[in-house]
Amino acid sequence: MSTGQDTAIGNGTVVTDRGVQAEVLTADGVHLRYIDQGAGRPVVFVHGWLSCAEHWRPVAAPIAGMARAVTYDQRGHGASDGTEHGWTVHRLARDLDELLAALAISGAVLVGHSMGCSVIWAYLELFGASRVDGLVLVDQSPALVIDPVWDKATIARAGAMFRDEELRSLCRGVADPQSREQVTRQTLTGMVTPACPHAILDQVLAWRLRVDGCYAAALLYNHAQQDWRRQIAHITLPTLVVAGRASIVPWTGAQWIADSIPGAHLEIFEAGEGGSHFLALENPGKFHRLLADFIS
Repeated sequence: MSTGQDTAIGNGTVVTDRGVQAEVLTADGVHLRYIDQGAGRPVVFVHGWLSCAEHWRPVAAPIAGMARAVTYDQRGHGASDGTEHGWTVHRLARDLDELLAALAISGAVLVGHSMGCSVIWAYLELFGASRVDGLVLVDQSPALVIDPVWDKATIARAGAMFRDEELRSLCRGVADPQSREQVTRQTLTGMVTPACPHAILDQVLAWRLRVDGCYAAALLYNHAQQDWRRQIAHITLPTLVVAGRASIVPWTGAQWIADSIPGAHLEIFEAGEGGSHFLALENPGKFHRLLADFIS
């Protein structure tokens, strides 16, 4: 993962040109791989469904020049252990809590992308905000599945995007080894702008295909079935909400989040600014500037 000289210092810990690379062992026996770089206010990056810590590399590396940047692979993703249990957002939230405790992190800014936002909301629900000073929530709706009784205005505020059968069909396609790669490619195409470089698409596809299909499907279904609106309404932390105008995730949900958290700021990336679901990859320069301003 490093381009420079790595130095092993024992217990699986390696010092690279990107900081300390090591593992945290969770209470249920899963090794979570993380990278800890820089010094100062801790900024902890929480990646989304089928992504990994590398998603944050274009942003975390420059942030490490002004803060302590921690990226990690959630269970079943990246270089962390695969697992036959814990396929829920709330288990991922406990993993986050164990990571923060193991690294003695407090006063953190939590930066979540997509499902990473759901992990943060579950974390706040379970453990409170004693270790957290701020939130950056990137391109995630408060609720993804449309309740049949909702009118169009409610659907827009929730940022909901799936009928239940559509979600089930997607999960079946992801779990089936025969259709998994095709379905993954199709869904990924809708998550970037037409101008997205092929190198980014290839990299994200590789990350997504690295995750076990059955795990991926179960986690997606659990994630998508959550409705976080009541939890979000209790948040009082300083918050930056970021969304892509051309994202597959409706930006109207981000608007509702920003309106619901006192003092929250909403920033929307337009289509010409790489305003897709993967906006931090398509336009890392703008995202870095926003994040740097927020944490400083």
